[in-house]
Order: sequence, then structure tokens, then C-alpha cells
Amino acid sequence: ALLTNGSLIDPATAEWLSGIHCDFIQVSLEGSEATHDSIRGAGDYQRVIKALQNLRKAGVRTMVSFTAHQGNYREFPAVVQAGQECGAMRVWSDRWLPLGGAAAGYGVLSRGETRAFFTSMDTVRRKGAGCIVPKTEVAMHRALQFLIAGGRPYSCQAGRNLLAVMPNGDVYPCRRLPVSVGNVFQQPLETIYEESPLLRRLRSDDAVPAECRTCFYAQACRGGLRCLSHAITGDPFRKDPGCWFHENPIG
Repeated sequence: ALLTNGSLIDPATAEWLSGIHCDFIQVSLEGSEATHDSIRGAGDYQRVIKALQNLRKAGVRTMVSFTAHQGNYREFPAVVQAGQECGAMRVWSDRWLPLGGAAAGYGVLSRGETRAFFTSMDTVRRKGAGCIVPKTEVAMHRALQFLIAGGRPYSCQAGRNLLAVMPNGDVYPCRRLPVSVGNVFQQPLETIYEESPLLRRLRSDDAVPAECRTCFYAQACRGGLRCLSHAITGDPFRKDPGCWFHENPIG
């Protein structure tokens, strides 16, 4: 897979990419053209659309990602429509989170907004699922989305089956959980994985937040989106701030 902003994918580049046999190429759309350009820069929306069209013509499978926040979450259906028109195989979304204390809380979906957004996603997903051969899948496999879409609960893999190694060698449990647990230029990655106190706790039963332990889904969900908990509270072992399920717990 290749993740790109798509800005340099002209027809010749798309043809070249078709020859390297990527499983898929992912680009981001942030909403309508006006919303996307307000985030990514003037003219970027059309560059992304053109990239998707060029890749489609070259026979390259594409995926569209959407990062939901308070300013754009209502525009997800428009992103799906754009993905369908460009022949994307899948559109998926995760929630925006602030990186840096000064931005804490700004733009993050509230519990009510999170539920409304996932409901909107599911409405669009069901429309596509009604087709005999769906053109574009709307995927709902991220944290808490199972509460609306059903299926197997997502469980955060940070520090378990997932690590991020940064260019300077720092190791994070996840690229969106920027807490260094070691450096590969100073220790073997295997040692970091096995001995880091944070990584060991992330893999333990103790990783389930205290607020979640009576929840029906506690062992499957394990608290939701840890990086968002860390970004908002400073503690990755608090429950997902977007979770509304505690209001009507089962069990």
C-alpha cells in the first residue's frame, strides 16, 4: 500500500505506479471542495480528484480516507459520492485528534457528534450494501464504529501488534500515540517491545480502562481509541472520550 496526498500523480506517474504492484493507493479527502481546500490548501481538492481519476485509468486500486472533526463530519456522504465517482474501492474514516496541548479539545467530536457521525456513515454504507455489486465499500472497522454498524469490535493494537518507528529512531506504540518508549539506535526493537513498561501494560488485562470494566464489550473493545484518550486527557488508559455506550451499558 502507498499513502499519498496525490498532488504529483499525473497520468505518467499513475502508469508507473501501476507497474510496482501496490495493493492499493490511499489519498485523503476532508469533505466538500471548499472544506477540503480550507484544510489542505486552495486547489488541492481538484488535484486529489484528478489523481484518483488518473489512477483509475491506469488500473490502480484506490482508497479514500476521511478524518472527521466538528467542522466536516456532516460532509462524509459527499466524500463517499466523490469516491464512488472516481472508482475508489473503499472509503473509510477515523476521528481527528489534537496533537499538542494548545489544541487539546479543539475540533474533536463530542459523544453526541460521534454517534451522529457513525450513524451517518452507516446510512451511506447500507445504501451501498443494497447494490448487487457495490462500487465503493464504506468501511466501518475503526474504534467504536461497531456500536452502530455491528460486527466484530475494533481493538486498539498500539503496543500489541503495532509499533511506529520514527525517522530519528524513536519508537511509539502508534504513530498517533507519540510517546517514545525507546530508540532503535540505542536498543534492539525486540528489547524495546518486550521490556518497555508502557508497551507491557498496553498488552495486559490492566489496559482496559477502569470506566470500561463493567461494559459488555470490555475485553473486545478494550477502551476504544487510546490515542484520542491520550490527546485529550494525557492518559491512554482512560476510556475513549467519544464513547456514549456507558449511558446505556449492557451487563
